[in-house]
Amino acid sequence: MWMLWSFLSLGWAEHLAVLEFTGSENEDLVSILSDQARAGALDQLDPLTYSIITRENMMQILNDMGKDETCIDGACEVDLARNIGADLVVSGNISKLGSTYLVMMKLHQSDSGTLLSMHKVQADDPVSLVEATFKGSKMLLQKGLDISAGTAKVTFTTTPKSRVYVDDDLICEQTPCVRSLEQGEHEIRWEANNSTTLRETLAVTNNQEIHRDLSSTMGQINVLNGPRGVYISLDGQPWKQTPIQAQVPAGVYELNVSDRCYESVSTRVDLVAGEHFNWPAQFEAKETILTLEARNWKGQDVLAQVYAD
Repeated sequence: MWMLWSFLSLGWAEHLAVLEFTGSENEDLVSILSDQARAGALDQLDPLTYSIITRENMMQILNDMGKDETCIDGACEVDLARNIGADLVVSGNISKLGSTYLVMMKLHQSDSGTLLSMHKVQADDPVSLVEATFKGSKMLLQKGLDISAGTAKVTFTTTPKSRVYVDDDLICEQTPCVRSLEQGEHEIRWEANNSTTLRETLAVTNNQEIHRDLSSTMGQINVLNGPRGVYISLDGQPWKQTPIQAQVPAGVYELNVSDRCYESVSTRVDLVAGEHFNWPAQFEAKETILTLEARNWKGQDVLAQVYAD
């Protein structure tokens, strides 16, 4: 018996193994039904709570254990799940009674070997059996893992990345993220540093993607003209040296040339979120009196040439 797996590398998630079904010599039917069981698991489970291990990872683990595919049969499904680190394992058996196709699926907990749930699906033809297996896989997991049938997977994305709260509970430290929510109305809140908090009441009815653009609360101050290295103060406090391109929260500010080599010049700006304010400050060098004397090694005044710059 083979295994089909899908994997999401999330170290804190419970790992679920979906075994290739048994009981039929029709390899195409076996492969399709097993894929449908895997697809049902992926559709039903929150990928940040449950991950489904890839077949390639399973085979690598078996090789490391010195075993081959011959050990992969229904009799050792729980032991195999333990060996590869799967917390849960789904298996299925295909049979035919008269003209009716039957698939009996089981969900085991590998640690204790407990049978968590069983679910039977049936159909009069293989095509109908494929769809029934997809739905049956979801029902198996709902019963065994006590998952409400009235849930939907919601993918949250934002620009910029943000935290997501649902009904005042933090469900996502950073977008993008995928979460299972109960169907119905929820109050959703998006929060990000230096961005406006966004609140909405949304009706969740099925699997969906929700994207929101959050407005920035920042503006930018530029001081790009004039000489380099001139000190600029912001609201009377030492701030930066030219040239300056700096993000600051929207608000009212006083900029001042506070360099000892230049005359003091100031301006006041009411900075709006998203605005780029360019200050064409006039840098006027301060004048001072310089007295020069030249003496020789005896301390006597001497004539000397003096160069500036």
